[in-house]
Amino acid sequence: MIKLGISGISGRVGRLILEILQGDDFFVPSIGFGRSEGEICGVKVVSNAVEFVNSCDIIVDFSLPDGLEKVIDANMSAKKPLISGTTGLSDAQMDKLVRLSGSTKVLWDMNMSLGVGIIRGIVGDIGAQLPKAEVEILEKHHNQKKDAPSGTAILLGKEIAGARGVDFKAVASYDRDHKRKDGEIGFASIRAGNIVGEHRVSFFFGDEEIEVCHKAFSRKIFAQGAADGAKKLYSLNVSHGFFSLGDLV
Repeated sequence: MIKLGISGISGRVGRLILEILQGDDFFVPSIGFGRSEGEICGVKVVSNAVEFVNSCDIIVDFSLPDGLEKVIDANMSAKKPLISGTTGLSDAQMDKLVRLSGSTKVLWDMNMSLGVGIIRGIVGDIGAQLPKAEVEILEKHHNQKKDAPSGTAILLGKEIAGARGVDFKAVASYDRDHKRKDGEIGFASIRAGNIVGEHRVSFFFGDEEIEVCHKAFSRKIFAQGAADGAKKLYSLNVSHGFFSLGDLV
């Protein structure tokens, strides 16, 4: 059995990954990484990143940016394959993740669900076919989510900008303190209740609107996507590289 380590094991998605892999015939959860040491469902949890990465064959991470950074630093020498769905990374942290992919296999995606993987292509196609349409992206999440807009909202915005052949940073607008500019992609966020995740991408053109919506009703979809992605990444016959979930479908 292949030993899988879970970074962020005490979090909502981390616990779901552990639940999904109970009785799995491919992976066995061998160790967890978190701020507090102990045990969760029979799996040892450590707070030392070096001990963590050296105790598993592959790592799945759903933590916070600082937690992922500790795992990346410890894994620079261990070179264990890494799957991460942690968002809100700084440019420096993303640079470290990309650098790690030069020596091992890394799968990082802002959203591990099948549905978001599908609508990424849809909004890109619409954006390309309607290059002058005004785009607004509204995302909703629970009141404990720290980053805004969500990583998935940014991912969808980048998909549209890429399909239109424009620089995302030049057209992204996070503040509604000015008159709309041509080509702008606007973002809005709601943080309330226990919303797992909702993303609405609206295209306004003339007297028409097209809206593409994805709703997540359970965090289990992210855990399942990560578990499936981990199996595909581990079985991938390459020594290193940087991948998204869509690359392995």
